[in-house]
Amino acid sequence: MKTEPPPASKDAYRIEPLTSEDDWRRAWPCMNSLRPNVSLEQFLNYRDDFLANGYQLFGAVIDDEVACVAGLIIYPHIVRRRDCWVYDLATLENYRSQGHGKRMLEFLEKYARSHGCSRLCLHTNVANLRAQHFYENHANYKKFGYVYISELA
Repeated sequence: MKTEPPPASKDAYRIEPLTSEDDWRRAWPCMNSLRPNVSLEQFLNYRDDFLANGYQLFGAVIDDEVACVAGLIIYPHIVRRRDCWVYDLATLENYRSQGHGKRMLEFLEKYARSHGCSRLCLHTNVANLRAQHFYENHANYKKFGYVYISELA
């Protein structure tokens, strides 16, 4: 049975950068819901390398619980100058459908604009219909192109 979290006061909700190892531990339940094949140990081991290469992790914190996370990188773009790519966006199950993902995207859009980006871009797996429905119907994002990959390992 799905349990609903208690309503948070406005002062209890904040979006903050997550940089320390403790922050990433707190973010793990959200990230694990999106990346179940990555262990907590791997996630923590990636931290220093990711941060050194421009990856930024933000968390929507409600009463000291990380309810939603988003990881991004700002890349140069030959035409647009800079694009902000969101690689990881996840909300804990018991906080879904309450507007946290949309609030996170609004925060990221403002953040990207303030860092000279002309677009906020993201991708999702073709099988992740729930995420596609959210982006297209609740966040007003449009499909723009295709992402092609070649597995190298």
